[in-house]
Amino acid sequence: MQSQQTQETTYQPKPGPLAVHSTAETAGMVLAAQAEALVKARYWIAIQKPRDLDAVPPDARRVRGGAEAEDQRAARGRLA
Repeated sequence: MQSQQTQETTYQPKPGPLAVHSTAETAGMVLAAQAEALVKARYWIAIQKPRDLDAVPPDARRVRGGAEAEDQRAARGRLA
């Protein structure tokens, strides 16, 4: 019987021209990607750490406009 020798082969790319596809990246595309990343990061943080509104003092909360807001301001004596 002959001894079988296995030779390890490593990947070696074939020589030749490289296929390079370049795209022009405009400033608008960069700003859009940056804004998208910022929104995604804020959304991820909001999902991971939801706010506890019970821990916020009542006078520090933002109040939306409308009849409900008028009632709340009147109750605090700040009807304007």
